[in-house]
Amino acid sequence: MALLVWNYVANQELKEIVRKIPLKIETSNPNLTIIGEPVKRLTVTFAVPERALKNFSESEITGVHRINLDHAVEKYTFRVSPSDIKRPKGSYRIKDIRPSEITVFIDELGTFQLPIRANLHGEPAQGYRVVTEEIRLDPEEIIMAGPIQKLSLLSQVLTEPIDVLGRTKSFRKKVLIRQYTDIRPTNDVEIEAFIPITEQFASRQFDEVPVHILGSPFEMILAEVEPAKINVKLTGPTRVLDILNISDLLFYVDVTGLKRGEYEIPYAFRLPQEVSIQSDLPLAKVKLGEVKIK
Repeated sequence: MALLVWNYVANQELKEIVRKIPLKIETSNPNLTIIGEPVKRLTVTFAVPERALKNFSESEITGVHRINLDHAVEKYTFRVSPSDIKRPKGSYRIKDIRPSEITVFIDELGTFQLPIRANLHGEPAQGYRVVTEEIRLDPEEIIMAGPIQKLSLLSQVLTEPIDVLGRTKSFRKKVLIRQYTDIRPTNDVEIEAFIPITEQFASRQFDEVPVHILGSPFEMILAEVEPAKINVKLTGPTRVLDILNISDLLFYVDVTGLKRGEYEIPYAFRLPQEVSIQSDLPLAKVKLGEVKIK
């Protein structure tokens, strides 16, 4: 009876405290590694005597589980035991651990030599483009270390983001390899990237462009031109062609000094800078006759 009373009083003095503590999972074999993101925190319930509460510090408590295997396994499950909880000595005890079981995937470590690709972000300014086939990286390959299963899925590795937003000129930049889960370069070598940027050129068709008659003929006569409207194909930078209107184009025939009669003469034209004619123009048929004055 006295023993039962003592146990009752002792239990009344214990307080349950629930804490989340960090968990570290290790492998004893240096050639093995844990794949993915296993559980990183445990929820542990402690039974702590009231008199020890003020000295109970969760910052000194961590979880460490060591896996003793000599080969890779697709799936490995272990129970988390109180012995995995590293804590200062004291009169408190562990009542519960959650999760109580953890499953991890264990693979062999290896190295692969992989090509590097520039990881471009954004777009150059309107009318400009990155010449992808002329991008240069030094070095062009790098040795990556990690789980063999994950390495085998990679055909290349990317650099850190290289911003080309709004660019109009080629540039050089030093970058590192982007971060991969469980995979990393064997050394933190800097990659020198050359990103070539060039202006885009295109062609654009303009139909029904009016032809003007300019100049002063030999005498006061009427001038007609055929065709009075033509179709032309122009080439130039896209930034210019995209905003070009027919009203910005001047095509004409010059009749200065011509007498009455019919002529075949080339069209003359004035175009915005950097724009040129891609299509061949026919000769203009010009007819000059007397002006009838009433």
